[in-house]
Amino acid sequence: MVNQMPDRFRGSSVVGMIIVMVLWPAMFPGRVVSFQDSSIARISKPQGGVSVAVLFPFQEVYRIPLRVHLAGSSRSLHDFIPIYNEINRIWFSQAGICFDVESVMDDVDLDSDGFDMWFTPDLGGFNGYFDGEYIQMKDVPVLAPAENPSSDPAARTAAHELGHALGLGHRQDSVENLMRSKTFGWRLYPEEIEIARQNAAEITLPQSADDQDSCPIQ
Repeated sequence: MVNQMPDRFRGSSVVGMIIVMVLWPAMFPGRVVSFQDSSIARISKPQGGVSVAVLFPFQEVYRIPLRVHLAGSSRSLHDFIPIYNEINRIWFSQAGICFDVESVMDDVDLDSDGFDMWFTPDLGGFNGYFDGEYIQMKDVPVLAPAENPSSDPAARTAAHELGHALGLGHRQDSVENLMRSKTFGWRLYPEEIEIARQNAAEITLPQSADDQDSCPIQ
């Protein structure tokens, strides 16, 4: 939630590929995603195996620094690896936005463009909030069901708050939508993707040729 308290081919084959794009975070957890050209991304197992081509409409990946402060969290660093992966699956698969995550055990915020996020066991009734500058997160948010849910409530809530940081407001018309309050939904509408990418473009990291076609998903 946005908080005001002190302290984001052809014929039938197109349909099939779009379905895969929408469902792939649940279908292919732990896969590596990379672009093959300007319009198609490929999902493959890290150690080989079957890969699935996915329609992807963006020519440029926007990479945004995300510093995650864990000194006040009750969870271990190991717990956060799948959380970070799912945040990037949600945003990269739909919007071509990849978060360059750094975990720290201090309160020193970024001295450059990007976002800072703090985790804590309790937020006084909130799952998370973006105060206009920083993102505050509860270690284990409580969320309502969705038909096609994300996997981890902390990842989904963090992705939701990153949506606010990228300029998106709440959208309460579907439990499947990422910007719906307090559900496991993770999908974005086209207009939300457009707004988020416009804002991401203003703070994206300088990119090398190697950065243009992938997002690190462990």
